This record gives sequence, C-alpha cells and structure tokens, in this order.
Amino acid sequence: MTENKAGFLSLLNTLTGSGIFLLPAAAARAGSGGYLIPLLALPVLMYAFLFLYHISLLRAPQAAASAVRAVYALICAFLAACSLSLASALCMELMLPGVNPLLLLAALCAVLYLCIASRHTVNGLNLMFFIFLAILLLLLPLGLSGARAERLAPRLNGSAAAFAAILPFFAGMATVPALAAQGADKRPLSLAVCLACLLQAGITAACISVLGPAAAAQGSYAVLITLKSGTALLSLRVLLASLAFSLTLLKPAVNLANSALLTARRLTDGKWLRPVLCAAIFALSLCMRGIITALL
Repeated sequence: MTENKAGFLSLLNTLTGSGIFLLPAAAARAGSGGYLIPLLALPVLMYAFLFLYHISLLRAPQAAASAVRAVYALICAFLAACSLSLASALCMELMLPGVNPLLLLAALCAVLYLCIASRHTVNGLNLMFFIFLAILLLLLPLGLSGARAERLAPRLNGSAAAFAAILPFFAGMATVPALAAQGADKRPLSLAVCLACLLQAGITAACISVLGPAAAAQGSYAVLITLKSGTALLSLRVLLASLAFSLTLLKPAVNLANSALLTARRLTDGKWLRPVLCAAIFALSLCMRGIITALL
C-alpha cells in the first residue's frame, strides 16, 4: 500500500472514530439542522490540517526538532490513552456491560500492542475498517423505512458528550504531522478530512430522520437504534454493525499510538520502545478512566 493510500485511510478512520457513536446525538441537540454541524466544522478542520501539514515539513535545528518530536510523541500518546479510555467506556456501555473495567482496559491495551507491531498491521486494520464502514453506510438507509425510537437513558451529560463527540477530530488532526513525515501528500489527506465531515453529516442526518427529536436523548445509542430500525437485512446490519463498531472503538487509539511510535523512533530505537509506549498509554488510560467514569 502506498503512503498516500495508507495516509488517507488512517486519517479518515481516526477522524470518524468513536464520533460515529457520539456526534449524531450531540449534533441533534441543535434541532433538525444538526447534521450541518460537521459541514460547518469543515473549514476549521481544513485550516488546522493545512497548518499542521505545512509546519511539519519545516526544517529546524537538530536540538529544536528533537524537542518538538518528543513533545509531539507525548501528545499522541496522551490522546491515544484518552481514546482507549473512551473505547473502554463505550464498549462496557454498548456491548459488555458486566465486564471488569480494568480487565477490559488491559485487554484493549494488549490488542493495541499487537496492532502497532508493524506498518502492514496498521494499514491492514485501516483497510478492513474502511470496508466495513462503507458496507455499513450502504445498509444504513434500510433502517429509514421503519423507525423505532426506543428510550434508552444516555450515559454522558451534555458537555461530556459534546467533548467526547469531537475528540476524534482532535485525534485525527494530531496524526497529520506523522503522516506528512511518512511521505503522504496533501491532496489525499485533505480529501480524507472532507470525506470524514460528509460521513458524519450523513450519519447524523439519518439518525435525525429516524429518531426525530429523540435522537438528542439517545446518546451513543442513536446510531445503533437507527441501524436496528426496519426489517430489511436486519440480521446482516446488526452483525456488520458489531464488527465495524468494534474496530471503530479501537482505530483512533491505534493510529495515535502508531504516530507516537513512529515519531519516537526518529529520536531513538530499540525493542523496548513499543512495550514502554504501550505501558505508558495503559497507565495514562487508568488515570483518564477515573475522569471519564466521573463524567458518566
């Protein structure tokens, strides 16, 4: 896979991320026109992308460049920990409510360690998620024929849900310098930013069409209820939703951890780097879990 294709898939998957769960309900609070919010955010994201892309290509003295890379690697590791903690919380809420949270977090971190073993592994996961996401989006309109707004209590309050919904956008922008350093061109990356906003707008519009005003009250359940509405190919949609959402929860953390690892390897290299990085992410995730749990 070329650097441009790998960069496109990586940025697109990170920008969508767990926002697929949380952005539709947060945007629905603005009313029937809430699907426009991702589109209105597009100019801001494009400006941030162009700034980060071009500044990452600037040359600086060796000492200054090393310091910037170290700080950047720490930022990516911290955002990876945030994404992993959010993935753990959503996984417990939507799929595994009875699992011990520490064991789940440790399991996710172990999967993360395996996922960033090589660039081929990361690229393969990005390609797999892109295929699942494409199929899922094609099946999403089938739920529009039979809406059923089940009342499920949201777990996040308004401000926490809004922050969690936009976290993937921060995460995606954070990976831009690493992707640029790997040789990805500006055009495929900018295309990924535009497509991510269009996908979020389309998913939000579908949720609002099916659930109406109730979409804002469903929290992370809004997309799942939309996918389970109607009867056409319902079993297939539920199966694909489970597979795609499992990847969705983990993909931002994988791409952020991979960005931190690639940047850290430009400073020093060794077999100890990947386990130390994952151990640091796990420790940060434990700290962030307490904050996220307090917001639930």
